[in-house]
This record gives sequence, structure tokens and C-alpha cells, in this order.
Amino acid sequence: MPHLLVAALSTATALLGVWNTPVDRSQVRVESCGEDVCGYVVSSTRLTAEPDQRDVRNPDLSLRSRLIRNLKIMQIHPASEGQFRGWVYDPKSGHTYQVVVRMRAGDHLELTGCIFGPLCGSQSWNRAP
Repeated sequence: MPHLLVAALSTATALLGVWNTPVDRSQVRVESCGEDVCGYVVSSTRLTAEPDQRDVRNPDLSLRSRLIRNLKIMQIHPASEGQFRGWVYDPKSGHTYQVVVRMRAGDHLELTGCIFGPLCGSQSWNRAP
């Protein structure tokens, strides 16, 4: 069991930093948040054009006034060696997905999100320089 814990901590440390996503030239800052790992919106093409953009598609009306910049959009925890599970939020759609995150070679993160059962999609994030 100690080996698994050390491996999970090592992988969690490797996840930390700023990542480029394939959507809207977005960047997400990944950092520790307690025992979990969280992701926050840093920038995007839309935020550059509209810096005060709000979370207007959130299904919770009380959250629609939140700024997108620095919004927490991901929270994951170690699930097994090299794999993290949790949730990811897409402010463009207002949907929250169950997500599995894996670190891949060459500073890539693979995210597989599912809204329900087999309705899944994947993205690859690259570490920002």
C-alpha cells in the first residue's frame, strides 16, 4: 500500500502546472486543493475578448454571476496508479461530467469525461511552456 501512495503522490505532482486545452485556446492551472487536485480557468480566446465573462450557462441560477476567469472547473483524486477520478465542468455548456484523468508521455494529460454511462468523450491537454 505505501508504494501505491508514493506513486499517486508522484503522479499528482506531475499534474501540477498550466495546461493548454484543445478548445478555444484555453489554459487551465492545475494545483493541489487539500488531498485532491483542482483545475482553474486561466485564459481563453473568449476571455481575452470578454474578460468579465460569467458562468451564464450554469444550471444553478445562483452561480451564473461567477466569473469564468479562475473558476474551478475540475476536481480529481487518485483512484489507482496513474489514474485520477472526479468531475470536470464545461462552462460553455453548463454541464458537469464524471472524469478520468491519466498522465501520458510527453507532458500530455488525457481526460475522458462521461455525462451518463456510455456517453463519453476525450480530450488531450498539453503542458504550457
